[in-house]
Amino acid sequence: MKSRTQPGQSLPMPRRCPLRRLFGDRAFTLIELMVVVAVVAVLISLLAPSLSRARNLAKQTREMNAARQLMLAFTCYAGDNRGGVLVGFPSDAMVGGPMAVVDDRGNRVFGPTAQRYPWRIASYFSGSFGALYDNAKLLSELRDADSQYEQMGIHYPYIVSLYPSLGMNMAFVGGSDKHGANDKLVQKLLGTPYVTKLEEPRRPSRLMTFVSARGDEQPTLPGMGKLEGYFWVNPPYWQKRLWADVYQADPRDPKNPGVPLSVEANSGYVSLRYGGKAVTTAFDGHAEMLGWAELNDMTRWADKATTPDWIVSK
Repeated sequence: MKSRTQPGQSLPMPRRCPLRRLFGDRAFTLIELMVVVAVVAVLISLLAPSLSRARNLAKQTREMNAARQLMLAFTCYAGDNRGGVLVGFPSDAMVGGPMAVVDDRGNRVFGPTAQRYPWRIASYFSGSFGALYDNAKLLSELRDADSQYEQMGIHYPYIVSLYPSLGMNMAFVGGSDKHGANDKLVQKLLGTPYVTKLEEPRRPSRLMTFVSARGDEQPTLPGMGKLEGYFWVNPPYWQKRLWADVYQADPRDPKNPGVPLSVEANSGYVSLRYGGKAVTTAFDGHAEMLGWAELNDMTRWADKATTPDWIVSK
């Protein structure tokens, strides 16, 4: 049989496998590739909790900064009102009369939308709710889609007033119509347990003003999710014990201590969403993280409280 090559010619070199060109003479086998994929999966599973903690820490930091901004606005409001602090929850007659409240479009709002604190302090944020809501993008989208949601009965000014990230301690700061602040009989029986002037508190570094909050039934907006927050927080004691006596884990996330879903019955709408702690702001403007035990102490809620289980009485 004759050779296909002429004298002096060399045989053609076989084409090298692309993997061999990349990895040398020996490419990865299927088993080796599966091992690499498994190792990568293990590394991702190890990193995931760290990334989750980093995200939660970033969210906590944003809320802490927002809380400080909110207290700055709160102080500026008092400065513009002869030292009178923001009313916690004015009566319907107040917001329907001399206390004119407008939204970011200049339209006057009435009823619960005006009675809740957000629109009454909004002008000190130049109409921006970045310090009141963690998800500013969602609010922007909600505002832009106002006409769409109007058809569903969801009104932008109403929603904005209802679910800020931080709830106000309105029972003991500014006074609350929900707690009889405008009822003469209640005032006669209980006096005035809340502060009304900037210079009134004896312990401004201890008196909580705003706290991380959440409501029981936040709306689920199509394509946007939920707005976590609520406009007020209720103290553990009023004329009786209001909060649960036993601290429980959050059933939605057993690894993150919190309170049961029935928030009002167990923690007065306070949300312990940061590893069992909530962002709080004191009357003097500083922010700190407090847990279940500290939040059950009435000397942090009421300036006139003398004991952790103090109740409002004459």
